Amino acid sequence: MKQFEDLGQMEIFPITIGQYRLTNYDKIRAGLINTINQERKNNKGVTISNYGGWQSDKDLFERDIESIRMFKDALTETCIDFLSKVHSINVSKNDFEFDIWANVNVKGNSNLSHDHTANNNHWSGVFYLETSNDASVRGNTIFEDRHYASSGVTTNRMPMLKNGLPREEQMVPEAGKLIFFPGTLWHRVEEYKGDDERITIAYNFRVPKLENYDFDAAKKSSAFKNFMWYNFRGVMRLLAFVKNKVGF
Repeated sequence: MKQFEDLGQMEIFPITIGQYRLTNYDKIRAGLINTINQERKNNKGVTISNYGGWQSDKDLFERDIESIRMFKDALTETCIDFLSKVHSINVSKNDFEFDIWANVNVKGNSNLSHDHTANNNHWSGVFYLETSNDASVRGNTIFEDRHYASSGVTTNRMPMLKNGLPREEQMVPEAGKLIFFPGTLWHRVEEYKGDDERITIAYNFRVPKLENYDFDAAKKSSAFKNFMWYNFRGVMRLLAFVKNKVGF
């Protein structure tokens, strides 16, 4: 006889991935591709998560170019709809702060695992501008579950698991598709194996009027603690760790 009764499992805090298709894709496609290719000729780009390939500076999407204006208008409109459905909040187009950049991968290129937690980004995303017609070579976006046992993360409460229990979900790129995901969600791009170029536009966005810093101490009433956690997070985490160990 079993010494336990199975009460089942409970899934909590599901991760939301917003998915849209831009209806003006055919109108903006050629202009965006031309703008990005022209920038590639004049700018060697930057290397951050990209393993090979080309990544633009973020100032590209701050320029007054028609294709960029049209894309940013469509992106902002989509962000407003997404936030209204996921968070039940109403925002206007002037409430957003964006970081936007272009990525171009050719055969053999990929992007290493990373997240987008810098600058207190609320959400991140990708617009798939151009990719191969062959879905099997498109360089899928891989989302990684890095929660404790799921990834074998070492903490002071849980020892390192020998193999971990990794969980991943993949997103197959589709030209014209636009997605949102939390900036905290780790992800990577598989090696692109197509003969055409894989062109994406990535972005982070913040809504400053909704900012709550989202750190443990930031929700407390003390303005000083809020300031310290926001500006000196590393120091505050160290103090919290010492406090927990010493017990004062």
